[in-house]
Amino acid sequence: MGSTATVTATGFRPNEASIAITYDGAVVKSGIIASNLGSWSSGFAIPDSASGTRTVDAYGDATVAGTVPDIGFAPTPSIKVTPGSGAPGTVVTVTGTAFVANESGVTVTFGGTTAKGDISASNKGTWSVTFTVPTSIGGNRPVGAYGPSTSAAMVREVVFVVMAKVTANPASGVVGTQVAVAGSSFGASESGITLTLDGVAQGGTITADPTGGWTANFTVPASVTGNHVLSAFGSVTTPKGVVEAAFNVIPVISINPTSGSVGTSVAITGKGFAGNKAVTVNYDGAAVTTSPAAPSTSAQGSLEVTFAAPRSKGGAHKVQVTDGTSSRDVDWSMDSTPPPAPVVTSTAGQIAGIFGNVPITVQWAPVTDPSNVYYSLQVDTGPEFDAPFIKEEGLTKTTYTTGNLAMGTYYWRVKAVDGAYNESPWSQASVAKVGLIPFGVFILIVVMGFLVIVGAVMVLVRKRRPTKAGKPEAGGP
Repeated sequence: MGSTATVTATGFRPNEASIAITYDGAVVKSGIIASNLGSWSSGFAIPDSASGTRTVDAYGDATVAGTVPDIGFAPTPSIKVTPGSGAPGTVVTVTGTAFVANESGVTVTFGGTTAKGDISASNKGTWSVTFTVPTSIGGNRPVGAYGPSTSAAMVREVVFVVMAKVTANPASGVVGTQVAVAGSSFGASESGITLTLDGVAQGGTITADPTGGWTANFTVPASVTGNHVLSAFGSVTTPKGVVEAAFNVIPVISINPTSGSVGTSVAITGKGFAGNKAVTVNYDGAAVTTSPAAPSTSAQGSLEVTFAAPRSKGGAHKVQVTDGTSSRDVDWSMDSTPPPAPVVTSTAGQIAGIFGNVPITVQWAPVTDPSNVYYSLQVDTGPEFDAPFIKEEGLTKTTYTTGNLAMGTYYWRVKAVDGAYNESPWSQASVAKVGLIPFGVFILIVVMGFLVIVGAVMVLVRKRRPTKAGKPEAGGP
């Protein structure tokens, strides 16, 4: 039953030990020791028992039960209500004791109205049921019980406090979320109701309807991540009389712009993070340099930070902000438009040197791109570029000079690659020739020419040589 009773006795032996109390013959307390005058007093928990007169007796190691007059004890029907307060919708457990053994048709009332009926007690007069607190205005409500044999007057009512309640929809969201709040069980037509978040008023005052209900909306202000207390109070209802709701603030980040090229200044705005925390900005998992250099959140969990988009492949990338506890990421798109192909400005069919073994210099017009431009160049002996013997990457100038090349015909081409690794088509292949004649052939020609000249001179000399008579040889001029 949960109640206690106290037994006081005299006339036992001085200092008598092992005294026990019985309830309907069953020991309910033992180990009692009398005083030197033979008296003692002890309490015991009243066991579950049906209504009616029960026998309380006692005995000790020297005093037999038969010598101790019995005492009649009549347990009072009672109920226990758990919990003792709550908002509409709360499930309440009511336990009854000391009703008539096996009594059926027991009814539980809430505020004078039947909350549960057709209950049957056990052979010890106990029973237990649950009911749900109905919608009603806030305040005290009596909970009672009665049966065919146990009248309502015999059972002391227990007061249940109907508390006001607020609920939020949604129950979580980011800073700036519009939240609908419903209040119930406030005072009938109660005025001056104020909605609060963490004790700070949100919006104007509200008036409840005749049933104590009301609705209102508010926008989640700058707040740190985690649960925040949503409550209300009015001209009648105090903050302690309201079952509060929790609203969970979730971190969020936004980015501007959402796309760009290498070097684009990207601004990040964050809300709902932990307060006064250092943050790190990652781009595809790697930390980037930011402005400010050591960003952190405000006391309300907000942040503003910028960074320059690093060189990366065109397409989608992940930008992440973390405060060590919470992390949020957002997509950012790198420019994926390739630059135009370079235009060759070197003279087509240019010739370098006479004998070969000289370098050639090639040139093309500069290409512009928001992500900056680098150049790739190939040189081969065939127009198919099956096996280019010169392959240069990452050139930043628009001119290139080879090493010394043997005499022959060479083909070269160039393409532009921007900072996002977008590649242009190859330029049109251009031809350059090295040397006009092999050096050996040149020497042979020179020698032959020399010999021809020498031979011609000799012939001329011979023709002009005088005879013994002092006259030129025949055939002379």
